[in-house]
Amino acid sequence: MNDQQPTETDEQPIETTEHEHHDELQELTRFLKVHGPRWLTGICIALIIVTGVNLYRKNAAKKIHEASIQLARATTLPELETVVEQFPKTPTAPIATLKLAKACYASGNYDRAAGLYADFLGDFAEHMLAPTAEMGAHQCKEATGQLEDALKGFEEFKEAYPDHFLVTEASLGKARCLHQLGRLEDAKIAYETIVADNPNSEATARAETWLKKVEREIEQPATPIDAGPQVLVPAATAVEVAPPVEPEPVAAVEAVPAETPAETEAVEVPKAPEPEAKPEAKEKAEEEKKAAVTPATVD
Repeated sequence: MNDQQPTETDEQPIETTEHEHHDELQELTRFLKVHGPRWLTGICIALIIVTGVNLYRKNAAKKIHEASIQLARATTLPELETVVEQFPKTPTAPIATLKLAKACYASGNYDRAAGLYADFLGDFAEHMLAPTAEMGAHQCKEATGQLEDALKGFEEFKEAYPDHFLVTEASLGKARCLHQLGRLEDAKIAYETIVADNPNSEATARAETWLKKVEREIEQPATPIDAGPQVLVPAATAVEVAPPVEPEPVAAVEAVPAETPAETEAVEVPKAPEPEAKPEAKEKAEEEKKAAVTPATVD
């Protein structure tokens, strides 16, 4: 018989005893006693952080959504004020600030509008709408009579943003400031440049209108007005004064001879009614009348 005998190289099954299992359990227990509290604390902190971040993101998203809805519904100054005050850290805050500034400017509150544009440039200097806020700030200076500062601002805007969509507005602002400062020839050139560079622009119509005013003022300068900030006022149109009209000679009128008393018709003048006599006086008068009529008898 060819029975194979096991060799020393053959794998022998590893026998584990109950004593070895007990030792491993004790080691795990000791490890947990030493490191377990720190691990448990770290896990709890991580769970708290994750939960807080999720809640913050959820609340932020809810706030952004609410701000967007309120901004879309806002149509009055108080409503826009509410959006700006309640949602200053949301992505809608820059747009809400610009809308409020524009509304204040349109209502004639130029100081409030200038303050809002300044706030925008301070809080959102890197925002994509920062050039729009700069343009608004220059227009507020123009509206409040700070013409030299406004003129400088419009020129700097054109140099800083030559390809911006508001560069034509900056050119118009520069021309208006030159016009109001009395630099009519420079204003005329500025308006003509706008018309030539923007043949199909909406700004061309405004530039042509103001250009005509400047040309009229150059031909016939208007009397300067010192009171208050200067504004774009068309030159006074000349009024022709008609020469005095000499009175025409009055035609001679032939005198009509006065009518003689004989030729005049007699006009009957009504007599006033005689007062009614008293009864005694009336009887006495009748007797005297009869005596006068009856002839006296002769004896």
